[in-house]
Amino acid sequence: MSKSILDLKIGEVGFIKALSEEELTSKILSLGLLPNTRVQYVRRAPFGGALYIKVNDHVIGIRPEEAIQIKLT
Repeated sequence: MSKSILDLKIGEVGFIKALSEEELTSKILSLGLLPNTRVQYVRRAPFGGALYIKVNDHVIGIRPEEAIQIKLT
């Protein structure tokens, strides 16, 4: 079973292995979330909102339904 960004704890790092949902692939790729990219889980917005991740020295927010599609090594 592969991990997604949702499985990381705050401060944990993972490397993107694959994207599992074709519908969201172009949006995720346009955010700079490419295979082998290092991502760090920074924080989560209250009430199940966006997840904030650090990618290439930038912090971006993604929705949980996008985060679960990003598989990590």
